[in-house]
Amino acid sequence: MCVDYRSLNAASKIYSFPLPLIDDLLASVGKAKVMTSLDLKSGYYQVKVKESDKEKTAFVCHKGLFEFNVLPFGLASGPSLFSELVTEVLQGLEHFSTAYIDDILIFSETEEEHLGHIQQVFDRLRQHKLKLKLKKCNFLQNETNYLGFIISKDGLKPDPEKVKAIQGMKAPSNVREVRGLIGCLSYYRRFVPSFSKIAEPIVALTRKNKVFNWTTTCQEAFEKLRDELVKVPLLAYPDLNKPYVLYTDASDSCVGACLTQLQKVQSRAKMKWKDQFTSYLIN
Repeated sequence: MCVDYRSLNAASKIYSFPLPLIDDLLASVGKAKVMTSLDLKSGYYQVKVKESDKEKTAFVCHKGLFEFNVLPFGLASGPSLFSELVTEVLQGLEHFSTAYIDDILIFSETEEEHLGHIQQVFDRLRQHKLKLKLKKCNFLQNETNYLGFIISKDGLKPDPEKVKAIQGMKAPSNVREVRGLIGCLSYYRRFVPSFSKIAEPIVALTRKNKVFNWTTTCQEAFEKLRDELVKVPLLAYPDLNKPYVLYTDASDSCVGACLTQLQKVQSRAKMKWKDQFTSYLIN
């Protein structure tokens, strides 16, 4: 259940705690050979609401008036509060565990070491009385699905199910849908060479005072991005003991880069120049 708390959020002081960067979480796994992913049962519902604040969560439905005893979905401070809790629970275990809100990942070099790491995380969860949803937990995996990515010791690639869902997406019919589309596609931009350049006709539709007009050029860009996601390469983890090779490229509208090691791609980046940059002269 998700109650419309827009009025409450507008009148509340929003609690801020930085959510971890997904890039940092993925990089922390490195070349771990054994992984376990854990999912906290009912997420927010494991956090109790202070007695004096329960009345603020009240809502009406066909069965009457109710108040939440636990942290409800829809509160602007919810993600920060829960993220801080999980960060506190795993404090000191960061070298073999990481978490994004209610998704925990444990990673190790060997199975024996991994069992010890799982036990330490379990001890912390038990200490803080947090429960797991067993059906959504995967233990001792050589490859695991985490935050929409397939992670293994060899590298990183998009979740095939997510890619399949993107393949089935229809062209947007308004600016709001365009923003949703860009957000969805951008999540996997690291896998697509020249992402910003390809996506430019679509991104242009979100600019101020721009009239929505889904042109043939937009459709071709959309289809190109979908096709590129099907044939994405495996992005390798960096080896800090080996040299890097950085390839860069730039045009009048975009700047791009590709970081490699021994022919293995570590990361890609592509960014459209902001308007103020395009007026600079480069000698």
